[in-house]
Amino acid sequence: MKIHKKRWYVVLVIIIALLIGDISFFIMGKFFPNKLNEGNTQLPTPSEQLITTQNNIKQGIKDIKLNSPYAILIDLEDQSILYEKNADKKIYPASLTKIMSCVVALDHINDLNQKVTITEKDLEGLAEANASVAGLQPGDKVTYEDLLYALVLPSGADAANVLANNLCGDMKSFVQEMNNKAKAYGMVNTHFMNATGLHDDNHYTTMQDLKQMMKHAWINTAFQKVLTTTKYEIPSIKLKFKSTLLLYGDSLSFDGGEIIGGKSGYTLEAECCLVSVAKMKDGHLYMFISAKAPGEPLSDHKHIDDAKHMYEQVSKSK
Repeated sequence: MKIHKKRWYVVLVIIIALLIGDISFFIMGKFFPNKLNEGNTQLPTPSEQLITTQNNIKQGIKDIKLNSPYAILIDLEDQSILYEKNADKKIYPASLTKIMSCVVALDHINDLNQKVTITEKDLEGLAEANASVAGLQPGDKVTYEDLLYALVLPSGADAANVLANNLCGDMKSFVQEMNNKAKAYGMVNTHFMNATGLHDDNHYTTMQDLKQMMKHAWINTAFQKVLTTTKYEIPSIKLKFKSTLLLYGDSLSFDGGEIIGGKSGYTLEAECCLVSVAKMKDGHLYMFISAKAPGEPLSDHKHIDDAKHMYEQVSKSK
């Protein structure tokens, strides 16, 4: 009799243990689903309709003629690459560099409304280097938010210096953060020497790496807001500026949609570079990155022409 009771106790303990395990598993799955899928960072599986549309676009643009010898087109729905041209070749990014500067700055800024004062040190060497500037002056008091717009819209190297000096102490430390970020993003063929994009033979990247940079930058809503703004004003110092994209005309529309934002760049060695985002009439977003379009930055706009041409062909191919 005692033996039977002992066996029942053992069976009862086993049943209770199994029930507790099942309940725990249910709770973890319901309230902490990520705990059951740690390490799964894959994007959602695209729908059949999206795959069909992407295949149509790839077919429609495969023989497209561009001025830019380096280019890549990305569907922002799932980060699929729909077109690439010399995407693994080394290029000089010019002021596309300032996108990474913006990303690193956002990582270090705790309060976008915090004010900083522009100093003489922030502006040293910019005129001699013929760097593009937003027009900040020593003594100006501006917010970090102001500086981000001054960095991206008019491509202000002065804003880049102010951010570097105030957030990391100096440019060297800030650039190290940029290179650390590039490594974290998997940008294996990228190296930065400055936060402005001024030419240096050791300051380089590739289309594929720029795609990686933009993939991570785009998920930051603060960055999205800056990149898709075309005009901005700092009332405290009565400074207005607009996106360099508008240097080539006030209209960014094309047959089938509109370019809603982006960043251009130019140096003699890099020639004309561009990151742009377009919104189609159906609401779908695409990103086009290009480099080394021939011409002068103020008199030619072949990189803008390339972007509009690409987006138009995408629209026709859908």
